[in-house]
Amino acid sequence: MIYEKIVQKQESFSVMIRNTEVSGVKSTHDTKTGMRAYEGGKLGITGLIGPADDDELKRTAQEALKTAVEYPFEPTGDRQDSWEYTNEKFLNEELLDKTHDLLSELKKRHSEFDFSNSVTRHKEKIRMSNDAGLGLSYIDDNIASILFFKQKTSLNILDGYIFQVSRSFHEEEILRLSDMFCSGYLTQCPLKAAKKHNVVFLTGSLSEFSFFSEHLNGLNVGMNTSSLSHKRGEKVFNEGFTLLQTKNPALTYSQFFDSEGTVNPGYEFALIEKGVFINPYSDKRTSAKFGFVNTGAANFQFDGAPVLASPNFRAKSTVKTLKELTGGEHAILVYILSGGDFTPEGNFGSPVQLAFLLENGEIKGRLPQLQIKSNVFDMFGKDFIGITKEKLSEYSPDQYLAVRMEVSEI
Repeated sequence: MIYEKIVQKQESFSVMIRNTEVSGVKSTHDTKTGMRAYEGGKLGITGLIGPADDDELKRTAQEALKTAVEYPFEPTGDRQDSWEYTNEKFLNEELLDKTHDLLSELKKRHSEFDFSNSVTRHKEKIRMSNDAGLGLSYIDDNIASILFFKQKTSLNILDGYIFQVSRSFHEEEILRLSDMFCSGYLTQCPLKAAKKHNVVFLTGSLSEFSFFSEHLNGLNVGMNTSSLSHKRGEKVFNEGFTLLQTKNPALTYSQFFDSEGTVNPGYEFALIEKGVFINPYSDKRTSAKFGFVNTGAANFQFDGAPVLASPNFRAKSTVKTLKELTGGEHAILVYILSGGDFTPEGNFGSPVQLAFLLENGEIKGRLPQLQIKSNVFDMFGKDFIGITKEKLSEYSPDQYLAVRMEVSEI
């Protein structure tokens, strides 16, 4: 019998914000411990929140084997790897003081708006080890600043947001983003007359686009329910489009291994390369069933059996700057959209609640609410423009993705 242990320790310190004032602070911390027992092609699992005794966990996991589902896969072994970032010199009290300073400056610069939500420091330690020689460790310490802004005269719940995650607190960068989006929001621009426009997204949208989550899913591909099921090895998209599954902590702020202990070289795996569909994302069970390469996409639960789940996606850049991407033409930056989706055939349509007019790569003002539509094979095929190396922020993983789409006012 082989035992496998997963320990997750999490701490958070949140500065709560309401009406551009600190409204309170909140601290949380917890430890979760999971134990797996592998024997006879089955997997027994148990887990506890709080203090845990290894011997008791092993006994309970072994007992769970009696009713466990089949899991005829060897545990990952013979691998030691770690990724660590800590900032012990930075105290939570400093984050509170810096948030006060930030809000004071926001009041001066953008008195027309109220800001709310939180600035939160997250500390996380995840350790996965087993009797087969596996030892994986991830330690991180990051700060997520999520500020919703609302014009004081607006009837909306929120009008926009400023979002930054980094491994330090960068007040000047948050202020730069607030200048860019809040000032842009106050200037209204008409939609220029054209059936198709250059539409720019932030690349974080790739993980939100349901088409890639569904149609690159190894189970769907193997069961022939994906529109890509019979297209492995074929050039399906634009040659400039390369899409990777990523578990790079520098980009995802999460552990570099999946729930089965799989680690990819460079923490990434190419699913689409230069427009060619290479491989769906998969885990051990899916890859064994359909003959796919295991991409390490088992979801991470400390007390659950590994199951396939949509990973984070990253696309390779094709140009350096946003100005180069749009070629000097006007473009539409889609900032908030919801309520849209892809059909099984890949047709896409969505209302856009907040969009900005871009000229020469800079925000000129806010556009009216829009409707956008296209087809995924056009968006990432003949209408694909490219992806920048330039990021929304020096500290953000979000780059700019541009495609040609039909756009109309709502």
